[in-house]
Amino acid sequence: MTLIVDLYVAWLMERCALSRVKANVLDHHPVSATVLQWCP
Repeated sequence: MTLIVDLYVAWLMERCALSRVKANVLDHHPVSATVLQWCP
């Protein structure tokens, strides 16, 4: 289960590293709102 959490955290880091343009493109995905909350 820890591995899954680690992979999800790594996935969040990658999403946070995306440019704002790409984030806007992915904005229609429900998870994007949650990811943006994790990003500074």
